Amino acid sequence: MNKIKFFSNPLKLVKNEFSDVLILFKNFIHWNTSKILIFVYSVVFWILLALPFFAITLFLYYYFGLGEYFSSYDIDALWLFSLLNDSFFAFLSFSVFVFLLVICFFVGFWYRKVLLYKLNFSYLDWKNLRFEKNYYFKFDIIKKYILVELVILFLLSLPILLFILTFFILLYSFWWVESVQTLINANTFNIFSILLLFLFIICWVLFAYIYYRLYFSVVFLVDWEKNEEKKEVKQFMYYLKKSFLKTKKVKIFVKFIIVFIFLKLLTTPFSTIEDYYTWIIKDIDNYRLFSSFTDEQKKSLEQSSDSYYLNQLKLEFADYKNEEINKMYVYNMILKYFFKGFNFLVVIWLLEMVVISFYRREID
Repeated sequence: MNKIKFFSNPLKLVKNEFSDVLILFKNFIHWNTSKILIFVYSVVFWILLALPFFAITLFLYYYFGLGEYFSSYDIDALWLFSLLNDSFFAFLSFSVFVFLLVICFFVGFWYRKVLLYKLNFSYLDWKNLRFEKNYYFKFDIIKKYILVELVILFLLSLPILLFILTFFILLYSFWWVESVQTLINANTFNIFSILLLFLFIICWVLFAYIYYRLYFSVVFLVDWEKNEEKKEVKQFMYYLKKSFLKTKKVKIFVKFIIVFIFLKLLTTPFSTIEDYYTWIIKDIDNYRLFSSFTDEQKKSLEQSSDSYYLNQLKLEFADYKNEEINKMYVYNMILKYFFKGFNFLVVIWLLEMVVISFYRREID
């Protein structure tokens, strides 16, 4: 009986998720119209959010003359130490604003999650959400969302900072940079490699733990009307705490992993086909470039580390004429953009429905 229950529960979970995903295709035109609108909105929102930081970053780049450092092709540990020694304050200021730009990208572009979650909630309630009813301009939600995401990004940065800090402690404990580079590049399983691997695993597990426990914070925020009996939106920390509380059971985590595997099995074949045609187009481009080189350049490349790849290209395309290669290129380009369009219309952003379905059935 326990064995039957063990196998039937995951199957029932996947079946329920699949039935909810099918709702999207029953609202195919409305869903895709909304996706286009949400995509455009999220890009504009990101640009507006990042514009002040981009202007300051650009100003610092030219004001401190950092171009001469970043134009160097020999970027290594010694390059970094030279930059820190010559222009520490300039590099620090520039790095801070580049980091803020990256934060703006995640916070701004990810606001689409809020809009998609709201849209998918309406589908599960068998309604087509009117475009103006979504949270495009609900500034209380936008403010709370930004604060929630900033806290999540800050907490997620802690394992990364721990890894970087501990790495540099290990680095200086071996005293010479050259010695460490030798240890890293060596094929032997030395003490430095063991410590680095152990550190990476600990930080990765910590990162994944924080990410999972806070994953549903934004979902709770979007679903505030139902959860709070149509009272005002609560303080942003409330939704972080609620996600942390609701994801504490191991059973929920196991089901979440099953749902994630289901989604990957559902979407990976389609993305793989698009990647396949992208790879072929890249090979054709590289073969064309190689064919345009002089005999001296070709000989030099054949003696380089890329020789194996170049030989593969020649075996694949050498028997074709230029006209045939051009036709092959156009044919593969058409197929690539066909599957790219197919993925956008059918596959992209299924995750948000899977998340909302899981939330409704297992967490809410």
